[in-house]
Amino acid sequence: MKTYNFKAKIITPVHIGSGNFLSPDAPLLENKNGKFLIKNTAYVTNDDPEFILEHIQTNGRAFIPGSSIKGALRTAYLYKFLKSSFGKKQLIKWLKKLQTVLRNVDEDSNNNKKKKADKNIMKAYNDLIDSKCFGEARDYKLWNNLKINDSKPFPDGSTAIYETRRFFLESGKDGIPVFLEALLPTQTFDFKIKYEPYDNKYAGFHIIGRNMDDAFGDEARLKRLINDFIRDLVQYERKVLDYDEVSIHDVFDEYRNFLDEISEGLNNGYSYLRLGQGKKIYYQTIGMAIYNMKPEGDFNKEAINDAWHDYLSYLRNFKDFEEDEPDFFPKTRVLTYKPSKVPLGWIRIT
Repeated sequence: MKTYNFKAKIITPVHIGSGNFLSPDAPLLENKNGKFLIKNTAYVTNDDPEFILEHIQTNGRAFIPGSSIKGALRTAYLYKFLKSSFGKKQLIKWLKKLQTVLRNVDEDSNNNKKKKADKNIMKAYNDLIDSKCFGEARDYKLWNNLKINDSKPFPDGSTAIYETRRFFLESGKDGIPVFLEALLPTQTFDFKIKYEPYDNKYAGFHIIGRNMDDAFGDEARLKRLINDFIRDLVQYERKVLDYDEVSIHDVFDEYRNFLDEISEGLNNGYSYLRLGQGKKIYYQTIGMAIYNMKPEGDFNKEAINDAWHDYLSYLRNFKDFEEDEPDFFPKTRVLTYKPSKVPLGWIRIT
């Protein structure tokens, strides 16, 4: 068993949802004439929202689950797999399957037909990509060789209520505010990663086991896994923000500056993860892998472009792109609203 000890610093507010709304008697609220109002309004424009999403707690105190960190590592590892020679071949097989399914469904199809298409696409994803990347058969899951502990509970006063909004990239406009409890930036916490190297007694998993050993076999390789993914993610996000239709909106200037700070930190030897964010079939992994894909065999540049647009059509509930429509997805970004517009969930690890 290999053990790695890390210290993390919260860079932007971190929200890991409990699945509940904040209770009216929570310390972050105060009763004024029968109304429960937000005490600290530094991060909101409304002190009396209808609902506030609660951060996950243990014994009344916020913490960061090890499963959230493991989820972020899973995303980075999947991206590494998709960039490998074998992973790319599996991705191409899945894209061809997706294109076959899409020939029989579009945005005007009935819901049952869409559900069946989605089920077939997900089954192909599990068979061609997920199982080949993470190793799973019956009772055995190779991914369980990686274990991460929860953080210790944070002290009282470690969270605040933030207002977030979904900003539309092409218009710069924002949608309905969402209020949530999040851990405040600058706080630090420790976590431990344990990895059990692959055991050859499990037949049929040799390649997957060696790949996991290569990624998690020592601390330097683990950080390289993280940094390679985050670097490509930041580059992709900067490309999106540099589209003509997006760059004209100064509402995204703080987000651009934040991404540049992350890039500078990577160049200075820091590592970063983003916690608590999920997307349909990992647009940040499959999407980036397709976007950055180089031609191979009969999958030339035109075929890649067609596959990319088919993939985006699938993510948009089978809606086609217009001819002159910018080909990025999703079309929105969720950012905090006060005091600056930055994404949730970023931590720096050492």
